[in-house]
This record gives sequence, structure tokens and C-alpha cells, in this order.
Amino acid sequence: MKNFLKQIAKNSKFVYALYFYLGSIFLKLVGQFVSTEEKLILFVVYGGQRYDDSPRFIYEYMKKNPDYMDYKYMWAFLDPSSVSEIPENEKIKIDTFRYYKTALRAKYWITNSSASRGLKFKKKKTINIMFQHGMAGIKLIGNDIKASNKSFHLSGKEEFDYIFIEGKKECELLVHAWDVKKDNLYRTGLPRNDDLIGRTEKDIKELKNKLNIPLEKKVILYAPTFREYNRDSGLAVFLRPPFDFDYWNKELGDEYVLLLTAHYEVAKLMDIPDKHPFVINAFKYPHINDLMLVSDILISDYSSIIWDYSILGRPIISYAYDYKEYKRERGVYEGYENIFSHGIMQSEEEVIRFIKEIDYDRECEYTKKYIRDEYIVKYGNAAQECVKVLFDNKKEKPERILHCVIGSMNVGGIEKMLMELYRNIDRTKYQFDFVVHDNNENFYEKEIIQLGGKLYRVPFYSKSPLKHNQSFKLLLEKHPEYHVIHIHTTYSIMYSDAKIAKKFGRIVVIHSHNSSASKKRAMLHRIYKKRFSGIADYRLSCSQIAADWMFEKSDLATVEIWKNAVELESFRFDKRIRDTIRQESNVENKFVIGCVGRLSYQKNQALLLDIFKKVLEKRKNAKLWLIGDGEDRDMLESKARHMGIESNVVFWGQKDNISAYLMACDIFVMTSRWEGLGVVLIEAQATGLPLVIPSHTDLMPRITDKVVVINDYLDIDEWTGKILQQNCETSDRERDYEIVARAGFDIITQVKEAEKFYERILQKS
Repeated sequence: MKNFLKQIAKNSKFVYALYFYLGSIFLKLVGQFVSTEEKLILFVVYGGQRYDDSPRFIYEYMKKNPDYMDYKYMWAFLDPSSVSEIPENEKIKIDTFRYYKTALRAKYWITNSSASRGLKFKKKKTINIMFQHGMAGIKLIGNDIKASNKSFHLSGKEEFDYIFIEGKKECELLVHAWDVKKDNLYRTGLPRNDDLIGRTEKDIKELKNKLNIPLEKKVILYAPTFREYNRDSGLAVFLRPPFDFDYWNKELGDEYVLLLTAHYEVAKLMDIPDKHPFVINAFKYPHINDLMLVSDILISDYSSIIWDYSILGRPIISYAYDYKEYKRERGVYEGYENIFSHGIMQSEEEVIRFIKEIDYDRECEYTKKYIRDEYIVKYGNAAQECVKVLFDNKKEKPERILHCVIGSMNVGGIEKMLMELYRNIDRTKYQFDFVVHDNNENFYEKEIIQLGGKLYRVPFYSKSPLKHNQSFKLLLEKHPEYHVIHIHTTYSIMYSDAKIAKKFGRIVVIHSHNSSASKKRAMLHRIYKKRFSGIADYRLSCSQIAADWMFEKSDLATVEIWKNAVELESFRFDKRIRDTIRQESNVENKFVIGCVGRLSYQKNQALLLDIFKKVLEKRKNAKLWLIGDGEDRDMLESKARHMGIESNVVFWGQKDNISAYLMACDIFVMTSRWEGLGVVLIEAQATGLPLVIPSHTDLMPRITDKVVVINDYLDIDEWTGKILQQNCETSDRERDYEIVARAGFDIITQVKEAEKFYERILQKS
């Protein structure tokens, strides 16, 4: 009866609204009389159904560690008597008054779903900690689910202070789907998956015996997700496995057995035969890791178990028998079909044929390379890392570094370098804030705020030097916490900022990002160069030529080179991504020339249009992709129309998935009048593209063997000839990622150097 009432509350908006508002008000009133216990931790997993998942491994790690002996632990279960692993004094029955009183007392809630039970009574002192019970990226979640969907939706947003995740690519997804701040997301890996590492053959043999699995048989694990739109008369979610078990036994029974489980939301697993020679029903078995460890192959559909299982590096099959219905009723994220070596399968015959013909070693390698390494950021030591984040009482506020840029935090070389650094630096130690001169919303502004940063706006120096200086002085007066002022510039126009920062006693870091400028700016640079170079406490540069340009000869020995590193993993060439972008852009059989950069005088895309027209005369199927935006866009679009090539030139504007577009290109061409060390040149090389660039571009070292230099910058025939001579085959593009990584251009390497730099200069101050 109690379960039936719960299902009514979940399926009736009116009943749930009564429960939510009355229950929340009552518990908030009770909370006024309940004191918070600073070292009490409440654990809730799957709504009290199990002792499992990441909270279990956090609990076990803390219980074994003497540093956490003074903490009190309490687990909530539907049936506490059924859980023998937990001492009696650490168990409580969920959904009782005692449970809610414990929740109000506890300083910490640790859960993989929710400890609030659909109510809103969390106290300000309570720290709500979420360990995802599944990595996002397959089925739609949160705000991305259609409004008509029958999933249970909470009234009011669940507020989590910490969310621990394991995915490389799920941050942006969760920010949107859950309305959470990036700063609350911690990519540590999931503690529950620590258990998948280091198990011996003996361990697995013992588990097989425990599960009554014949040792001579290989194991196929079937672990599907739930269908919230399939409910019985009691409103419980049910699932009927899509198998003819006798047929499977006939085809595979000599070699395999089938192990069955399902998502915790599934209340009933229907039509499972008893004592079938091919079927082992593990639906109620409490520990999913044991089931993964004993299995040789996983069959799933839209479940996040796919990501967890990939850590084992074993074959994974997507059996999406109801794909059209599931897409209509729930929905999946774009790209799901491309995750698997075989795409998705929709019939028993396909799956059985695949298993019978499987190249096991090759499928294992595919899982490791294209699923585990592509999607999972960390695994193996997550419990220790998470506990350190949560309970290290020595934590201090991060040192805030103020970065000054010319213009704005829109897409550009300097800005991209800064954001790569910011995303990956240890933000518990160093937090970045930015001074910009643009009153419009900046491209990276929302992300900066989500990461915990701030943007300050001051007037352009070139438009109003007096107002600029007054605003910058006021900013430093109001914010004495900024000990380091890190100035990023292409010429010495930032002298006034450095001078003001110096007067306020701040540490002045001048960071050179270019090797030349327009005639007017070059003249101003020569005037201020000596004073600008001399005022710096520390000098950084993206390359040696940029250092020579910015600083006096007498100061060059003190310059440190920071490579314009990138998060290389996302630029590893992937033919599937290339084919998808080319198909969507209708260029499958085209010769695509790419250029990424601000549409500006410095980048000189006007010359590139002249070159492209010449290329088009010889290769009628050529396309030019200009990715970026800027002050020259209108002029360039007008020029393309005037030249009669506008149908072959695509102005993409700013893109946040540059890597995908670089993979889709056949060659990269840069016609800049000057560069320091363009970030995009590193990115393009990492994707394996051939590059054609002018000789005055400082790309030292030229990392791959596909970089071709134009000596006569204005010779359009030389440009055209070199472009058409390049080998644009894709077969060897993936190897270049490793070459660029070994050269030290991976962001992780540069982040470590940056952290050491800030630590060193702050210690000296």
C-alpha cells in the first residue's frame, strides 16, 4: 500500500504538490529546533534501496582511515534489517520522522539521487553532495527531457554543493540540464568504479561461484535502463527483456550464459523463466560491480552502465530494440549511434550474429580507445580524491589572479589560451578574474561566471585614457585581494595598467602574445617598450620571437616561455566526427580549406580570398571555411560576393567546437600578417591537418611534418601551388595527436608550470 501511494504521488501533480508544500513547510519548522551536528554524515543510495554505488565506497574509505574516526555515519534504507554490512547503530529506516530529523541534524548528505525525498527542507549549513549514479551523455536528462515525458519531476530545484562526475564531456551538458554551476562539478571519477580496478582472476572466480555461474561458461550481462512510460496497473515501472531465451540458448548456450539485471527504477522484471539453462536472474542482486566483473560482454541500450563497463575494456553491444519509440518518448543525445563499433542493433538476430562472429581482442581495443579513453576522465583513485575535496579541513580560499586583456573575452588566441588554462587549473588554489573593455556580453562570460570567476569592465584606453586609468585605479582600490596582476598584450599599450598596478604594490606580470603590429601600433610600441619592459616584475611570452618583440634585450634573460597549450584530447582526430560534420555541411565530396581566427587586419583573410579564387579555378569542388568573427566580416563578405565566389565561401562565425570543424577540413591555411604562436596552429596540427602558413609566422618548433611555409607572402601562385600539392588523406591524421602531445603542448603540462609559477612569485612577495 505504501509503495502504491508513492507511485500515486509520483504520477499525480496535485497529490505531489500537496506532499511537497505541506511536507517542506513542516520540516522547515521542525528544523528551527534541530541543531546541526558538524561531523554527522547521512548516506542515501537509490532512495534507500541498496548499500552500493559511490557513497558506499566513500563510507568504506572513511571508516578505514584513522583521519576520519571522529565522524558519525548514518545510512537510510527501506528495510534496514536486510543490510548486514552496516552496524545497527548506523542504520535508519527511510521516510520516517526519525529519518527527517536525522537529515536536519546532519552536516553532510551524501547521495547518488536525492536525500530530500522530493521535499525542500535543506538547511543553509547542510552540505548536499551528489555522486552521479550514471555518467550523462546518452538518454536525455533534466531540462533536456521533453515536457510531455512521464519521468518524475521534482518541484523546486535540488541544490547540490558538490557534484562528482567521471566524464570528459559532460560538464556543459550538466550545466544546462541541471542548472548547476561548473564550479560545483568535480571531475574526480566515481568512487564506485575504483572497485573495478585490480581485481584478480581468483576474485572473479569467487564471484562466479557466489552467483552460481558455471566456471566453464562465458558471461553476457544484459543491463538495460528503465522506460518510465511502461507502467502496470499499480503504476510501477516494469521491463520485459526482448529475448527469446530458448533461441538464444540454442545459438549461444554451448559457450555463454546470460546474466540479467536492470535499472533501480524498474520495479518488475517480467517473464524471466525459472531454472533456465541459459538465464541467471540477478535483478535483485545488490552490487552491480560484481555483475560487471564476472561478465565478458555487456549488452545494454541507453544506460550509463556503458561508460562504467568501458573501464574494464571489454566489448559493449547496444541493443536498442525500441529505438524509435524511446527517441520519441524520452530522447537521446546527438551522437549516441556513433559510440559503438557496430552502431546500434535492433534485432536479436543481429546481436547473436555479432556475438558468434566477434573478434574479441579487437572489440576490447575499440572499447578502450573509443569509449573509455574518449569519454572518461579518471578512474581508479576516486574515493581518496573525493574525500580530500570534501573533508580536508586545511582548505583555504583560492588566490585570485586578475588577468587584464585587450578588448574582451571573446574567441581569440589569447582568450582561448586563458580559458584552457582556467578550465584545467586547480581552482581550489587559484581563481581567475578578468578585466575587459567591452560592454557587450563576452563569448566566454557565462562560462567564467560558472567557473567562479568575475568580469570587470573598464573603458578602452585608446578611446578615453583618463577614464580608463580612473576605472582601473578604482578597481584596485576596492580589491586589495589581487596580489598578482597578469597583463596579456600584443604591444605596449598596456603600459598604463602596469604602471598603476605597480603603484598599488601589486605583482606585475607582463605576458607577450604577438610578434608585430600595425604601423601605428608599432610606432607606439617603440615609444613605450623600454618603460613597459622595465616595469614588469615577471615576464612571460608565448614564443621567443614574441619575447624579442615585447621586451628589451637586457630583460630577455628573465623571460619565461609559456607554450600556448590546449586540451589536446578533444583534438585527437576522429573520422566519425569528421564524417558527421561533412555530411551535415553537405561537403562529403568537397576539398575543404579551413581557416580559424578573428576576421581582422592582422589575420588578413582578404588575401586568403584572393588565394582561394585561384585555387577554385583549378579545383572546382573547393570550399573555404572561415571560422571566427570580427570587424572585417562585412568587408570580407562583400569582397567574396564581388569576386563571384560567395557560394563556395562559408562564414561560420564563432564556434565552440572548433576541433570538430578542424577534423572536417582537408587543409588549414593561415595568411596572418604576424603571429606570436597562434593557438589554432597547435590545434590544427593535433588534428593531423596539413598547414600552409607564411614564413614570418613564428611556429617554432613546427611540430609535425605537414607544415609548409610560404616564403613570398604576396605571391598568390606560390600559395595556390603549395595548397594543391598537399596530401590530404586522412589515414595518418590520428598519429599527429601523439606528436603534438609529446612536444609539450598539452594543457595539463602547461597548467602544472603555471601553478608552480604562481606559487613561486606569491611566496616571494
